[in-house]
Amino acid sequence: MTDSPARIRRERAAEMAARAVEHSGMLLLVSGAPGMGKTHLLRDLGARLSESKRVHYVAADEFEQTIPYAFAERLLSSGITEDSTIAASAQTLEVARRLIDGLVGAPRGEVRTLLIDDAQWIDHDSAKVLRFVIPRVARRGVFLTVATRSIGERETLGGYLQEYAGASTVHQHVRLEPLTADDIRALALERFGAGISQRTARMLREASGGSFLGIEALFTGVTQSEIRDLHLTWNLPIRRASLPESPFLAGFATLSPAGRLAVEVASVASHEISPRVLTLVGEELGEPIDADEAIAAGALTESGFGTTVATAHALVASAVRDVMSAERARRVNRALAEVTDGYASITHALRGSNEWSPDLERRVDEYVRSTLAQGHLDATYEILRASIAIATGAARERLITDLGLLNLRHKTGFAVLDLFDDIAALPPSAVRDCLVIVLLMYRFEQEAAQAKLQELLMRPAEDPETATVQAFLGFIAMIMVMRSPDPAIPTELAALCRGLWANAPEDPSALSDQRLAWMVGPRAYEAVMDGYGIVALHLDYRNSEVEQVLPTLVERAFALPDTDLKIDALVPLAGAAVAIGDVRLAHTIAETGVGILEKVTTPPWASGSIRFMRAHTLMLLGRVPEAATITDLARELSYDFIDVETRMTFAALHAWIQVVMGRDGGAAPLEEARRLGELGWEVYASDIVTVVECEAARAAGDAHGVLAATSEDRVSRYRNTQRGFLTYRAHALIDLGRTDEAAELVDRLAEQRGTTWQETTGTLAWLQARLAEARSDADVADRLYREAAEQSEELSPLVLALTLADLGEFRHAQGDHAAAEDALRRAVGLLEAIEAHAYLPSASDRLMRVTDRDRRERERLIEALTAREREVARHLIEGSSNAQIAETLFISQATARFHVSNVLRKLGLARRAEVASVLSDGL
Repeated sequence: MTDSPARIRRERAAEMAARAVEHSGMLLLVSGAPGMGKTHLLRDLGARLSESKRVHYVAADEFEQTIPYAFAERLLSSGITEDSTIAASAQTLEVARRLIDGLVGAPRGEVRTLLIDDAQWIDHDSAKVLRFVIPRVARRGVFLTVATRSIGERETLGGYLQEYAGASTVHQHVRLEPLTADDIRALALERFGAGISQRTARMLREASGGSFLGIEALFTGVTQSEIRDLHLTWNLPIRRASLPESPFLAGFATLSPAGRLAVEVASVASHEISPRVLTLVGEELGEPIDADEAIAAGALTESGFGTTVATAHALVASAVRDVMSAERARRVNRALAEVTDGYASITHALRGSNEWSPDLERRVDEYVRSTLAQGHLDATYEILRASIAIATGAARERLITDLGLLNLRHKTGFAVLDLFDDIAALPPSAVRDCLVIVLLMYRFEQEAAQAKLQELLMRPAEDPETATVQAFLGFIAMIMVMRSPDPAIPTELAALCRGLWANAPEDPSALSDQRLAWMVGPRAYEAVMDGYGIVALHLDYRNSEVEQVLPTLVERAFALPDTDLKIDALVPLAGAAVAIGDVRLAHTIAETGVGILEKVTTPPWASGSIRFMRAHTLMLLGRVPEAATITDLARELSYDFIDVETRMTFAALHAWIQVVMGRDGGAAPLEEARRLGELGWEVYASDIVTVVECEAARAAGDAHGVLAATSEDRVSRYRNTQRGFLTYRAHALIDLGRTDEAAELVDRLAEQRGTTWQETTGTLAWLQARLAEARSDADVADRLYREAAEQSEELSPLVLALTLADLGEFRHAQGDHAAAEDALRRAVGLLEAIEAHAYLPSASDRLMRVTDRDRRERERLIEALTAREREVARHLIEGSSNAQIAETLFISQATARFHVSNVLRKLGLARRAEVASVLSDGL
């Protein structure tokens, strides 16, 4: 018989607790289906670490999963900080930093333990906070254990934690699997002191689904006399409480009516409630209620020192609700509605009603107005959904319209796609048609959307509401054009839109239907269209015209009020600035837009694009660490952006940063980014995948890889491009000695400079200098290298560093060793400053060769190695990989890579294999 799973889990808890102390904190992810014992494992961990008196146990609540920052407030109120209140307007970073400040700073040798249970119910905003916090505290004296039912996709909190834990030898992921028949037999032996048959174990497994807590519930149903006689019986009694499908009702079925009522109320409430609320519900129903009996039976549990009670497990609540009659559930909901308030009260009122009423309609309307004023959109959506389920006639039509308009305003139309048929069946109106058109866009049914859009735009506007809707849809028409393969706004459409905007009211008070007030903004629509108009210019490479009109458009856009439409107006202008090679202006525009983004409550249509442009321009400017920080955070948010292409462009940018910084982990995001080619419209930085492929090949010294990435069949499809990839191609041709081809390409780039080719990834002078050097024209090469270095000062520290490295090599070949050393030292310094570790070994090797250090000099450099670096060097001599070094030294792979890079740099080596030859005498 196998060892008891309970004992195994206790031993595992002890091991993890010791590991957390040894490593000054860690992340432990615990996953498993409901009832697999995740909560028991967390409590065991907490008990083992409780002597530190710094253990926080916080469980997420299913009821709160739609309430912004609900779980973050729970975390703060668990003793992490004195003030647990989070304002509705709080930003992710603000909340995250409060948590970090509260968690870190434990005395040396002491570990603070944070146990998070039922993480699958953490609200979206709190999940974003945790994704930011966990990597920053997990090795700073904090032991984080997160239990969740499901891992989910990569973009979810569970998916992120799985990937994060899997990338480290310190962090752990424990997956609790269903119990086998042998496991159950071992549990029975440990619990009862007597064994059970394999057949009985299989029956128990079928009844419980292999659930750890399910088996526990079944074992609890065995009486003392049956336990005493167990060694004389063939089967363990399985009491199913008349519900064979639910093992969690064994205790519930034996309760008195008063005890059962307590469990029913807690189950219907679906969240923690106070004993006083239980009592009041009993009074409302006119029935006795006994929470103590339910707690004693294990059906309910207390928390907060008896201040609240809840079902012992969510499966208990689910099972109890399943066996309650519909009328019984409605009665309990109605009673709860009377004794609770806010979201709970209105929710229970809706669940307790079987028909719509004027009073219920009034309550819903008041609640929706209140929550909208507070910015609690998710709660509003849930209430409207619940109301639609029971409302009829005109009331239901109004509620559907309300829900549709709210989601349209907040760019979440995908959330009501399931109501498309209901919306299409609404009485004819401009609002109905507007909703249908936008939802068709979300369904990517462009032809149908365009047909309906054209009809509505040509319809006479008989009232301010219709004029407002038409003006808004004129804006939508522009977006549809920009989503086409040929994003140029036709003259006819531009004229039509301007006419619609001239006819639309500019003051929301002119509308009798204030639900449309947010659509009012004709002047901002014009500014956005003017910005979109410039896209057609730079796609046709009419850059002189772009340079003429861009300053005026930027000034006009900056003068707009700080709204979502202002951000939409700035996006095409930032793209135009990049198109003409003015990356600094583009960054200023994008930075301005992101600043506004943090203030507005309604996201723009281009919320992802403005963030991406900011990060992308930082990368083009060589501010790699800053770009990395912004990109990491934005990727976590990217699945909330309506401009879905930024999921892929951010993935590509992440891969680019990983390559330049010499890190692993760029392959997966790059593969994700390659799906950009499947989109049916032009996007900003559409060529970014090719640029990343070129960067990766160049960093690896693979000139052939650069040529493959920039072959004509790969790059001919790009329109929205500055062809920076051709810079890489020209360098690769020179590296391969194909000077005639390189010269032809460089001449072509000289002709296209400032129009169809921009020097974003390297200067023309740099290419010409290398070409002159290859042709042994030293005087020309020297002059051009000096020009390239001067020009690169204004371009990017990465481009400057690589230019200086080539300049240093050239001057060394010319015998000017002092100038060569100066150039190469500057190159190494720049690469270190921007953390461009991919190019550091090569630059350091060049510097070493230029300064002509002999063996004794290298041995002197060995003395500069730290103790840890010497340990790493020993492993390099043995041929160990980064992963093996990390595992042996109990450090992360990122730390191992950092030490390896330092060893190579200090020894002046380009490749790890050279360490053995330099240190042949040992350390």
